[in-house]
Amino acid sequence: MATYNLGHGIIAQLIIHILRTVLLKQAAEQLLTRKNPQKGALKAHALKAVYGIYYLSTSTAYYLWNVSIGYEACCFLGLLAIACCYSGTPPKKLWASLTLFCIDLSCTLAAAFAFQKNQLGFPPYLVLAASVLLLLASVAAINHVSGSKGFQQGLFGMEQTWFLPPSASIAILSFLSYAKPENNRIASAICICILAMNLSVFFLYYKTTENYAHLRERDLYKQQTAFYQNQLEIIMESQSRIRSLRHDMKNHILALQAAVKNGNQQETQAYLEKMQEFMVNPTEYVMTGNEDIDSLMNYKIRKATELLHTVKTNIQIPENLNLNSFDLNIILGNLLDNAIEAALQTEEKSLEIEIATDRGIMFFHIQNSSNESPSQKNGNLQTTKSDRQNHGMGIKNAKAILEKYHGDLDILYGPGYFEADAMLYMGEL
Repeated sequence: MATYNLGHGIIAQLIIHILRTVLLKQAAEQLLTRKNPQKGALKAHALKAVYGIYYLSTSTAYYLWNVSIGYEACCFLGLLAIACCYSGTPPKKLWASLTLFCIDLSCTLAAAFAFQKNQLGFPPYLVLAASVLLLLASVAAINHVSGSKGFQQGLFGMEQTWFLPPSASIAILSFLSYAKPENNRIASAICICILAMNLSVFFLYYKTTENYAHLRERDLYKQQTAFYQNQLEIIMESQSRIRSLRHDMKNHILALQAAVKNGNQQETQAYLEKMQEFMVNPTEYVMTGNEDIDSLMNYKIRKATELLHTVKTNIQIPENLNLNSFDLNIILGNLLDNAIEAALQTEEKSLEIEIATDRGIMFFHIQNSSNESPSQKNGNLQTTKSDRQNHGMGIKNAKAILEKYHGDLDILYGPGYFEADAMLYMGEL
């Protein structure tokens, strides 16, 4: 009979650990973004394998050691390995791992103090079940706060501030776990309070990133208004030239008839070329037929030609592209602003822009003259300006949007040049 009960207890633990792993997966995917699914099914299979290993290792550790330092270390290392399978900066992955571990540990210890460490002798699987119920409530709260958008697109800033709550919470929980307090109810209540505090941090983080997104959208709408205003001026100028040409069309036809009648082919050709030159609007640098691309690029190239010596463009984009102009403006706008500003500091003052599409993929190539190679920290380029708090966000913002659409950004630089090459899947944009 004891063997029968033992076997049922192990089976119950395994089933409960499945639920716990699924809940942690849901919470992780609220914080982090999956890597590019376009690169094949291998990434998805690797992620499933990591979750499988996490489930097996934590289940085994709980069976061998119950709630102990070995089990907790296994849980944290497993969550860290899971976070590494997602996209994002290393600080954000570490913060996500710490936060998820803190919430899971709070649920586990709250249940352990409430049920396990007493004279009633509850079996381990009931303690585990109670902790999973708490985890279920926590994940439901996270999902409710984040809604459908989640936290994935929030730019992880103020790293030291966001690291403090989970780190301090883990330290307190570890102390409670090994201090073996006499009053288990108070210890359990402390764990619940720590859990509530970390869930409130989720809410604060979501509101912070939401507020940042609103501010960014406001600035981008202002920029888009300037782009469209510039494009409207270009269109009005082109229409004015057409009206002028049409007004004088009778005289032009008479002049061409006289040249043809006299058999003067060179004069006829020269006259037609002058008419064509008159029709060309010098402020219309890009004419792809795509309103969003044209308005953005004409505005930026006009700014570049006013400031720089050399501006070369080669933009080949189909007219009937269905693009998210808002996110596209973030990518191109930030990359072009950085390139123009960097080129302006050099003697050459040169800029080269190439945009092309091929088989559902859009390619960007932006190269500018540069005086110095940028420094890097944790794989991220660092601004050379003294005010680091308010600068150096351009490439980071572009990377965030590219990551959102599973695109890539490669940065190349050397003596005298800086190059940004981006690739974006148009089917997702």
